[in-house]
Parts: sequence; C-alpha cells; structure tokens
Amino acid sequence: MSSNQLTRVAMIGCGSMARGHIRTILRLQNQEPAQIVVVCEPSPEMYAEMSKIFTEAGLPVPPNQPDLAKLLADFLGGPENRNYQVKNQFVKNIKSQRIKYKTCYHNRCKCTNS
Repeated sequence: MSSNQLTRVAMIGCGSMARGHIRTILRLQNQEPAQIVVVCEPSPEMYAEMSKIFTEAGLPVPPNQPDLAKLLADFLGGPENRNYQVKNQFVKNIKSQRIKYKTCYHNRCKCTNS
C-alpha cells in the first residue's frame, strides 16, 4: 500500500485486542494512514473504553453502530449491490453458527488472524 493512501476501517468489536489494534493504527499514522470511520460494539462499557483512546489522542471518536447487519448495510449499499448480497450471506452464516469472528488487515499487528 502506498504510504499516502488512506485506508478506511470499520472496527468490529472494541475489546482489549481491538483497542490494541486501534493504538497500533493510530501510532503508525505517518507510515500507513488509516481512519477508523465506525465501530460495531454492542457493549456501552467497551465502547466507552475505546473512546478514551481517541479522546486522549485528541481525535474525534468514531460513531458506534452496535448492530453488525445495519452497519454493513449502511456501508455496503442496498440489495442491488453485490457487496450487500455477500454481506447478507456472511451475517446469516455468523448468526447460524454463533461464530465469534474478527479480522485484522493491518500488516504490522501481531495477531493470529493471518
């Protein structure tokens, strides 16, 4: 990725691992600019903990959309959009299997999702 290309991020979950990823993303802004544009966190307590990171950094806190299906619909468009169809299948699979999931696309994280 080009060092001047901004990556827009939707953070799913705001637990301790996600907060670690957020700190890393913010710390690496000069090397790999990224903007966390929205988060999906059903727990008000976890959202408040995540918000502190942005407040301490002097940055605006991204909005929270606690409903994953709504977040994806808002960002991926309507039923005529191929991404919307993929999203619907993704959400159905997750709900039917009660899967806990996370994805990290940041290439410097030390997470186990590679």
